[in-house]
Amino acid sequence: MKWLFCLTTICFLHINFAGAQTKVLNGVYAGIEVVPGVTMGGGMDRYDNVYLFRPDGTFNDAMEKGDWQTRVTGRYAVSGSKISVSYDRSKKTSFYKIDKDGNIDAGGYYLIKMPVDNSIPAGYYEFSKMSSSGGGSGMAYVGVGSDKGLNFDGKGNFSNSSASATVVAGEGVGGGSSHKSSGAGTYTINRGILILNYNNGKIEKHSFFCRPSEKPIMAVVDGNIYFMKDPKQDNVKARSSAGETSAGSAAASTSVNGTSANSDAGDAKAFLLKANTVHGGNILDKVKTVSMTATLEGLQVSTIIDVPGERVRFEVKQNGKLLQVEQKEGQNGWIWRNGQTGALPVTRMAELSAVFTSGILGLRKSIIEKFKVVGFKRADAGITVICMLNGKKYIFILNNEGRMLASGDNSGKAVTSSVYADFRKSDGVLVPFKELITTDNRKTTVLYDSLNFNIPLDNSRWTKP
Repeated sequence: MKWLFCLTTICFLHINFAGAQTKVLNGVYAGIEVVPGVTMGGGMDRYDNVYLFRPDGTFNDAMEKGDWQTRVTGRYAVSGSKISVSYDRSKKTSFYKIDKDGNIDAGGYYLIKMPVDNSIPAGYYEFSKMSSSGGGSGMAYVGVGSDKGLNFDGKGNFSNSSASATVVAGEGVGGGSSHKSSGAGTYTINRGILILNYNNGKIEKHSFFCRPSEKPIMAVVDGNIYFMKDPKQDNVKARSSAGETSAGSAAASTSVNGTSANSDAGDAKAFLLKANTVHGGNILDKVKTVSMTATLEGLQVSTIIDVPGERVRFEVKQNGKLLQVEQKEGQNGWIWRNGQTGALPVTRMAELSAVFTSGILGLRKSIIEKFKVVGFKRADAGITVICMLNGKKYIFILNNEGRMLASGDNSGKAVTSSVYADFRKSDGVLVPFKELITTDNRKTTVLYDSLNFNIPLDNSRWTKP
């Protein structure tokens, strides 16, 4: 929906560990680096950084390799609270420090020491990612989203699942495919080595480290960071999976050379109007305000939108502390960060303005009437409509029932595309509670906690911190 995430780099995942002044490091350290996107909805690119530091001054940051226990990818040195980390392959040296709490400050994120334990807390561990290619000036792109899950019962039994979806969009092109797989069996864990014995006889070996003492419970599997799902959110996960299945089914097996319909602007707008009806019709057309919240690995993010007043406000918090605010007010805008306030750049203003004409809000009749259709393609599985407005290009990918599967635009410096899932009705508007966002090479998965429409927004909500 192109509503969340902004320019910021957030540090999170804090935990204490002993030995802040040691001369050597010994063990696996893991942390998530979050790199800002450049457009509203462009997201935060997530990098899972995992290191095996050894007392001999070597380290390995390729934990997905079979020889992870002995592989050397670089060297480090500790001097007081300072750490220098030199990478063999890039010849680059990074400088970190050990903070007063014993965490490794990597300059924008923290590396947390993972304990060595021969047990795995029972629960469902999940990892999500999004990748893409293409997305140049012609708006053609291929987006691939995937979710992986591992469920351990704490008694030696496991099950896993994976799901992926591909969406293709571009000039006169629309379609995609989906895939799911699962397995089950028994497992053993011994000093970071996880062995999965599948019921069909297959055996897999993985590196596995878990941090059971802090919430959310975090695990590192082959260098990817998983988080245990709260059992109270199982019903949300089930609805999300159902949404992905529906979207995947509608987009399955579509060729870029699918059957064409008459490329008539009237037909294209008729499909957009059908989507308008599906997603709320008159209620969507009369939306005055939007309020939404989401959580991203410890970050609390929220957005409020005043449609008639052309105002947008985005906030990022951590543990209740306000970290950053961006706000657009008509033709003006400002950003607040670390107690300092400055003007939003012109390009950023353009990106925030696209909130009103992209995604779900782009399906309002008042916007559809302004669109100039420049591309239209109907294939067996659905429809792609490409429009222009104020010199910017917008893509809408719809299934045959009129539900929006994906959208994209080039309102900012880079193309932003979104793939949607887990649709629910909220205040009469059908909206996706899961969004896979890609901007250039930045990607993220957003799970919305709340999405509400036409809730009164007091003027105090728009004041500067």
